[in-house]
Parts: sequence; C-alpha cells; structure tokens
Amino acid sequence: MPTLSITANVIRVLPNNSLAPKSAWWKEANVYQIYPASFKDSGDGIGDIPGIISKLDYINNLGVDIVWLCPCYKSPQVDMGYDISDYRDIYEKYGTLSDIDELISGLHKRNLKFVMDLVVNHTSDQHEWFQSALDSRESPYRDFYIWKKPKTGPNGERLPPNNWISHFGVRAEVHDIIRFWLDRGVDGFRLDAINFISKDLDFPDAPVTIPSAKFQDATIHYANGPRLHEYLRSMGKILREYDAFSVGEMGAFNDPNEVIKYFPRKWKLTELKRIVNKWETYMYELHGRSVSRFASDAPQFRVYAATMLATFLGLQSGSVFVYEGQELGMTNMPKTWGIDKLKDLELVEAGASEEVLQVVMTDLQKTCRDNSRTPMQWDSSDYAGFSPVQPWMDVMEDYKEWNAASQVDDPSSVYSYWRSIFELRHRYKDIFVYGSFTSVDPADEQVFAFERRYEDKVALVITSFSELDALWTVPGEYTKPGKVVLSNYNDLETLESDITVRPFEAIVYILD
Repeated sequence: MPTLSITANVIRVLPNNSLAPKSAWWKEANVYQIYPASFKDSGDGIGDIPGIISKLDYINNLGVDIVWLCPCYKSPQVDMGYDISDYRDIYEKYGTLSDIDELISGLHKRNLKFVMDLVVNHTSDQHEWFQSALDSRESPYRDFYIWKKPKTGPNGERLPPNNWISHFGVRAEVHDIIRFWLDRGVDGFRLDAINFISKDLDFPDAPVTIPSAKFQDATIHYANGPRLHEYLRSMGKILREYDAFSVGEMGAFNDPNEVIKYFPRKWKLTELKRIVNKWETYMYELHGRSVSRFASDAPQFRVYAATMLATFLGLQSGSVFVYEGQELGMTNMPKTWGIDKLKDLELVEAGASEEVLQVVMTDLQKTCRDNSRTPMQWDSSDYAGFSPVQPWMDVMEDYKEWNAASQVDDPSSVYSYWRSIFELRHRYKDIFVYGSFTSVDPADEQVFAFERRYEDKVALVITSFSELDALWTVPGEYTKPGKVVLSNYNDLETLESDITVRPFEAIVYILD
C-alpha cells in the first residue's frame, strides 16, 4: 500500500515499488508541434511540407525527439484543416505524398520520430464517404454518420432533432487509415477530440443551462460515452504492433476542479497550483502564447518569463510538448491588431456595437488560436524569412529582434534555454521523466515550487510567476548539499535557506 509522508509545507504520497512507472521511448521523448501553414513557406505565402524539410536541422538542434504535424490531409480548409476530405492524401497547398515521404525520411535520418494528427471524430462534407452516404440510404458508408429525423416546429418548419450545440460528428476504415500511415513510416498519432467518438445513441435533449440560448451544451451525452474505452483499446492494439506513440485530446470534462478552462481572466497562482498538482501536465500554447497568458511579455521580463515557463513546463512529469515559436518566446498578437487581421474568428453578430466588438477583441486577443498561428519568425529579412511573398497571415511586428537566427547561437536566448531543458530531461530522466511530483509550499501566491523524486534522487524546481521580488524560505529538507544545475538568471551555484526569488526567476536544484 502507498504510505503518506507529511513534512512542513509538503504532502507527499510514497508509492510502493510495484507502482513504479515502466520505461518506454515515448515517455522520455520531447515533442515539437508544427502548424504547417505557419512554419515555413517555399513560395506562395502558405507554409508547406518542403518548407518544414528545409528546417529539419533547426528542429534537430533544439534537442527534441518527436515532430508532431497538425492536420495536413486533403481538406477544403473550412475548419483550418480539421475538416478532412481524404485521409490518404495531402492538402495540395502543403505538398504531396512524396513530400511526406521525404519528410519522414529526413526525420528518421536525424533519429527523430514523426507523429501525425488523426481526426476521426468527424470528416468534411466533401469526403467521398459522406457524399456517398448522402446520395443513398443503401450506401456502405451510410452508417459511418449519424442521421436523425428532424423535429417539427409549431408552424410546420423542420428543426434539428435535439438542442445540442453542433460539434462535427467506421472503425474498420479508421484502422485501415492508421495502418496506411504507420506502414508509410509514421511513428504515431495525436488523436483529435478522441473522447467524442462514443455518444449516447438516444440523442436526448441536453439540460438547459443557458435559458436564452437555442442550443445547449450536450457534452454529457456525446463525450466520454459508454464504448469509448472499447474503441480506444481497438486502436491501441494496432499502435502496439508498431510500437507507436499516441496522445489524445480529451476535452469536455465537466468538473471545473479537474481542467483549467481558457477564460480571459487572471488566474491566482494558488488555483494553478491546485490544478497542476492534480493533473500535472497540460497543453498551454494552443489557444494563446503561454508567455502572454501566464507570465509577462513586457520587454524587461520577456526572456525571463519565457525561460521560467520552459522550466515550469519542461520539468514536470509527462511528455513535454513545445509549439512552434514557443522556443523563441513568441507572444500573442498585439492589441493594436483589428478584427480584420484575424482568420479564426468566433461568431460575431452582424451589426454588433463598438462596445461588443471591444469585448470580443479583448477575449480573442487572449484566447484565439490565431495567437499561435502567426508566421514563424526565422530572421530579420522581409516577412521574417517565413516566405518570399506576403504571408497568408500577418507577421508579428517584433520579428526583427525576436527571431530564430538571433537566438540559435546565443547561449542566453530562450531557444538555448529550451535546449538546456531537454538536455536535463535526458540526463536526469530517472528524476524528470519517471520521478514523482510533489507541490512545495502550495499556499504561496508568487512562487511555484515543486519536487521531483526518484527513489533517493531529489530535485527542487523553483519558479516565480511575479514581476516583483519574493522572499521565500526553502523548506528544511531541501537545504541539504546539492547544486544548481540550471537557472535563468545564470548566477547561482547553491541555495541558502532564505532566498529572494527575482521576477520570473527559475532555479533547478538537485540534492547530492
């Protein structure tokens, strides 16, 4: 049985040895995520696979182990590539199957793995399956989709069959698709909205939680359904045959204590601590750049804030995911950008007042996916070296200073710091990959400290989420002899019992 150890400011669960995690290559891997339209263009203003191939040495130099490519399949691009019309072909503006083969080969030559996005909860309405199913009730693809008779309104009008907010919504075909790509050399998949694949087939109306809204949140009926684990196990069986990697997007959890929601408000550090201590890993970058959302992108703090977050995210347990540009400290789009510059808009009612538009823009500036889709900033040349022509989306104005060319060989850069994080994870993988996680001093509102422990090996990670100095007393059990193996102020060798933690400082201390 696990035992409980309680010391000052620390509560730790000590598992027995039978529960120690098993080693696996994917647990030790660091993942670099690419959004193809925004990474590197080879000529027409839209990023593409040849552009990615041209930057493989840059990715390899960072120290990652896996490259995850967001959806690149054939698509009408109504939903930015998540609406797939052919799972066995590539969107023509991104390239060809031959380009994908060259990308896989180039990655494998550098001992890097390749993961694709697999979106199987829904297809485009242009997919041949849907077109066939629409044409005939006898189509072999008819049962790939869910069809329900409409309700009839008071005036005889046709209405949707229930009050669910719409979410895009086979197994043998999906398994064939998985094998198609694994046989082609792909090393795994990121599974989009995967916990939506099993639903309540009675399709009841959802509870009315917003009386003024016509349609209601129905996640209790279409998320985490009764056959979810059965479906996942069938996919997992195939993945195990290839020793392949998978990571799932699991949205629509209804317990607010379990998942941090991306609301445009200021989070107390103690709230973040409670959530991290329970879930411990999270995807921070996809709906807004983390340095802008959780720290500070002010010029005097930006490097420290970005490297602090690298420490905070990179040294927790679980797989580490870095989204393109995060390794450079890229930020959210500027507040001066108008709604006309955005590509991924929430629905704004026509004729909305200036006051409403201002509220919408304030929200979007923090949470819109466009924040993480501005073109990658490669150098100080025109269009940040992303493209020889005007890109599909505007480049951030700070690209002349904040770009890859200025950081790759600078030992004090955000890029070099991320490389140091990945080196630490590899060098001390027993601690940082397989070790336990414990929050230290969870009540502090400025300092987020945590312990990583593997048997008798212990690391203390100290991070500041504040723009002010913080006086912090190191708990007695961590004042033993040891060494600072990484610090973003780069001027510490050891810890005192009482320390002043500077704005957005990060310290990694390993006890002897």
